[in-house]
Amino acid sequence: MGGVDLIDSLIGLYRIKIRSKKWYHRLFFHLLDMTIVNARLLYRRAIVETAQEKVLSLHEFKASVAASLCRSGLTTTAITKRGRSAANEPLAPLSNKRTTIHAPDNNTRFDGLHHYPTVTTQKL
Repeated sequence: MGGVDLIDSLIGLYRIKIRSKKWYHRLFFHLLDMTIVNARLLYRRAIVETAQEKVLSLHEFKASVAASLCRSGLTTTAITKRGRSAANEPLAPLSNKRTTIHAPDNNTRFDGLHHYPTVTTQKL
Protein backbone atom coordinates (compact mmCIF):
# COMPACT_ATOMS: atom_id res chain seq x y z
CA MET A 1 0.00 0.00 0.00
CA GLY A 2 2.97 2.35 0.37
CA GLY A 3 3.31 3.00 -3.37
CA VAL A 4 -0.41 3.50 -3.90
CA ASP A 5 -0.67 5.90 -0.98
CA LEU A 6 2.38 7.81 -2.20
CA ILE A 7 1.09 8.29 -5.73
CA ASP A 8 -2.39 9.22 -4.48
CA SER A 9 -0.94 11.85 -2.16
CA LEU A 10 1.34 13.25 -4.88
CA ILE A 11 -1.51 13.38 -7.41
CA GLY A 12 -3.67 15.14 -4.84
CA LEU A 13 -1.13 17.95 -4.40
CA TYR A 14 -1.48 19.42 -7.90
CA ARG A 15 -4.42 17.65 -9.50
CA ILE A 16 -5.72 18.84 -12.86
CA LYS A 17 -8.98 20.47 -11.82
CA ILE A 18 -11.16 20.12 -14.90
CA ARG A 19 -14.69 18.98 -14.18
CA SER A 20 -16.57 16.98 -16.76
CA LYS A 21 -19.68 14.83 -16.90
CA LYS A 22 -17.99 12.41 -19.26
CA TRP A 23 -16.22 9.61 -17.41
CA TYR A 24 -13.45 9.21 -19.97
CA HIS A 25 -12.34 12.84 -19.54
CA ARG A 26 -11.83 12.24 -15.82
CA LEU A 27 -9.98 9.01 -16.56
CA PHE A 28 -7.73 10.74 -19.09
CA PHE A 29 -6.79 13.57 -16.72
CA HIS A 30 -6.18 11.11 -13.87
CA LEU A 31 -3.89 9.05 -16.11
CA LEU A 32 -2.12 12.23 -17.20
CA ASP A 33 -1.57 13.21 -13.57
CA MET A 34 -0.32 9.72 -12.78
CA THR A 35 2.17 9.70 -15.68
CA ILE A 36 3.56 13.10 -14.70
CA VAL A 37 4.01 12.00 -11.08
CA ASN A 38 5.70 8.75 -12.17
CA ALA A 39 7.95 10.69 -14.56
CA ARG A 40 8.91 13.04 -11.75
CA LEU A 41 9.74 10.09 -9.47
CA LEU A 42 11.99 8.62 -12.18
CA TYR A 43 13.56 12.04 -12.75
CA ARG A 44 14.23 12.43 -9.03
CA ARG A 45 15.79 8.97 -8.85
CA ALA A 46 18.09 9.72 -11.80
CA ILE A 47 19.15 13.11 -10.38
CA VAL A 48 19.84 11.73 -6.90
CA GLU A 49 21.98 8.89 -8.30
CA THR A 50 24.10 11.21 -10.42
CA ALA A 51 23.99 14.18 -8.00
CA GLN A 52 24.31 16.59 -10.91
CA GLU A 53 21.83 19.33 -10.12
CA LYS A 54 19.08 20.47 -7.78
CA VAL A 55 15.93 18.34 -7.89
CA LEU A 56 12.82 20.20 -9.09
CA SER A 57 9.73 20.16 -6.92
CA LEU A 58 6.60 18.52 -8.27
CA HIS A 59 5.06 21.90 -9.07
CA GLU A 60 8.19 23.10 -10.94
CA PHE A 61 8.43 19.77 -12.78
CA LYS A 62 4.77 19.93 -13.86
CA ALA A 63 5.22 23.53 -15.00
CA SER A 64 8.32 22.63 -17.03
CA VAL A 65 6.48 19.72 -18.69
CA ALA A 66 3.59 22.05 -19.56
CA ALA A 67 5.94 24.70 -20.95
CA SER A 68 7.84 22.19 -23.07
CA LEU A 69 4.57 20.75 -24.43
CA CYS A 70 3.40 24.26 -25.35
CA ARG A 71 6.69 24.95 -27.14
CA SER A 72 6.89 21.57 -28.90
CA GLY A 73 4.99 22.61 -32.04
CA LEU A 74 6.65 25.99 -32.49
CA THR A 75 9.56 26.65 -34.78
CA THR A 76 12.12 29.37 -34.28
CA THR A 77 10.71 31.41 -37.16
CA ALA A 78 7.24 31.33 -35.63
CA ILE A 79 8.60 32.75 -32.39
CA THR A 80 10.70 35.55 -33.93
CA LYS A 81 8.27 36.73 -36.62
CA ARG A 82 5.47 38.61 -34.89
CA GLY A 83 3.64 41.78 -35.76
CA ARG A 84 4.08 43.88 -38.86
CA SER A 85 7.11 43.65 -41.05
CA ALA A 86 9.74 46.36 -40.95
CA ALA A 87 9.06 49.48 -43.06
CA ASN A 88 12.36 49.23 -44.92
CA GLU A 89 11.82 45.61 -45.86
CA PRO A 90 10.53 45.39 -49.47
CA LEU A 91 7.39 43.36 -50.02
CA ALA A 92 7.31 40.69 -52.69
CA PRO A 93 5.10 41.73 -55.61
CA LEU A 94 1.88 39.80 -55.99
CA SER A 95 1.69 37.87 -59.21
CA ASN A 96 -1.59 37.10 -60.94
CA LYS A 97 0.15 35.06 -63.62
CA ARG A 98 -0.55 31.35 -63.42
CA THR A 99 1.96 28.73 -64.36
CA THR A 100 1.12 26.95 -67.58
CA ILE A 101 1.02 23.21 -67.89
CA HIS A 102 2.10 21.92 -71.28
CA ALA A 103 -0.47 19.36 -72.35
CA PRO A 104 0.23 17.05 -75.28
CA ASP A 105 -1.44 17.87 -78.57
CA ASN A 106 -4.75 16.23 -79.45
CA ASN A 107 -3.20 13.78 -81.96
CA THR A 108 -1.03 12.30 -79.21
CA ARG A 109 -3.77 12.38 -76.57
CA PHE A 110 -6.35 10.48 -78.59
CA ASP A 111 -4.21 8.02 -80.60
CA GLY A 112 -5.24 5.05 -78.38
CA LEU A 113 -1.73 3.83 -77.56
CA HIS A 114 -1.92 4.83 -73.88
CA HIS A 115 1.82 5.61 -73.88
CA TYR A 116 2.82 3.10 -71.20
CA PRO A 117 6.52 2.58 -70.50
CA THR A 118 8.08 -0.17 -72.58
CA VAL A 119 9.25 -3.27 -70.73
CA THR A 120 12.56 -4.80 -71.76
CA THR A 121 14.25 -7.99 -70.62
CA GLN A 122 17.73 -6.49 -70.59
CA LYS A 123 19.71 -7.05 -67.43
CA LEU A 124 21.75 -4.22 -66.05
